[in-house]
Amino acid sequence: MSLEDLESAVCQSDTTSTRRAEPPKLSDYSPEEIEVINSARRRVIMDMITINGWKKNSMRKQKLAMHLYAREVVNEVKASLDCRGLNTTSSITTLMIHGLTNSHSKLIKNAEKESLPYYIDNLEPEDKTLSAEDRQKYMAACRKAIYNSDNHHTYFLHGHKSGQLSMFSHPALQDVHLKQWYTDESSPLFDDTLRPILTTTTIPMLLMLAVGVMGAIDRYVEGRLSKSGDVLRFTGKLYADKQNWIQRQMKATLQTEVHWEVMTNFFQYLHNKGMKILNERLGLTSPASISVPMSLEELALPHEPENPTTPHDTAPDSYSQHCQHDQQTNSFSAWPSTVSYSGSSIPSGSALVHYSEVQPFYDQSALQMPMSESFAQESYVNFSEKSTCGSLAEEDDKDTFWTAPVSYHDTM
Repeated sequence: MSLEDLESAVCQSDTTSTRRAEPPKLSDYSPEEIEVINSARRRVIMDMITINGWKKNSMRKQKLAMHLYAREVVNEVKASLDCRGLNTTSSITTLMIHGLTNSHSKLIKNAEKESLPYYIDNLEPEDKTLSAEDRQKYMAACRKAIYNSDNHHTYFLHGHKSGQLSMFSHPALQDVHLKQWYTDESSPLFDDTLRPILTTTTIPMLLMLAVGVMGAIDRYVEGRLSKSGDVLRFTGKLYADKQNWIQRQMKATLQTEVHWEVMTNFFQYLHNKGMKILNERLGLTSPASISVPMSLEELALPHEPENPTTPHDTAPDSYSQHCQHDQQTNSFSAWPSTVSYSGSSIPSGSALVHYSEVQPFYDQSALQMPMSESFAQESYVNFSEKSTCGSLAEEDDKDTFWTAPVSYHDTM
């Protein structure tokens, strides 16, 4: 489907009863198709936490570009899973976008549960006799104080370590981070093909957490938590601009000499801590650290003792199968070097023996995730020039995000 066809379909749906149609559900699809949809959802979430962050979605042209981007991701996943029978319809791309919305919903719920206990004592007044109105005013003033980044030691995103200020490392952020990305099966880190891509905590990851914690604090102060009848919506329209502002501050901080090393070490520490939790959940064993010699002396073989102890009493029985014992010299020499393979003897210097030295034990192509940011960006630009659909400035509270061609390393 071309961009013009997609534009026409969306514009038509806005003027017919299609809007009132029942939304698509995962249960409408086969297990193979559901696997494709869930894998594609994880990929767009991975894009969000490594490159895109959460972008405000208010223009119709952005929604069209998002659907086109979602179609491209689905097609890539279909090819990788060899499930070509699934038609990439607008219902499929809608389910993709719902995956992002669900991720945002889980984030704000995790933030309410994990982060609010750190802030409630600083928000609540000591005077318990205040009226509801006065209590709310008091908490609003306290919220304004902790949102003020000029107050470094009380800013709601900063923490402390060994008596020193630690930027963007508040324990509330850490708890939500571990809960959101390392324990939830919808996280891209639960995908074997995506997990190796993420080797440290990224700035977009922390940005999502920051606005999640901010949303939880706002809900508490205004009395509009998730279990209330009037929930404060957690949308890009309200929080995307705030996230962009925090991103500028975080990038500027990371570029300073005094903070760069501490922050990058914290990013790695937080990711390693999360991977330990994830590996235990998946039943995986964390790779053991390998000791590396750091001096020339350590590289030299140790000298053998002049009178080595005869290993008759200590060596296992299999030792005698590989050595010849000289009765006169009381010494051992190795048998001719061969390797047994399928009943035949193969010289140890052959290519078969050294296969494991040159052949990796993993599929390197699995570490390459096809990215579609440039495709989506080009579609966005082209659409901006061609769009004829009316009411382009119409805003909508339903959120998707826009792909920006920025790499994590660029944000460093």
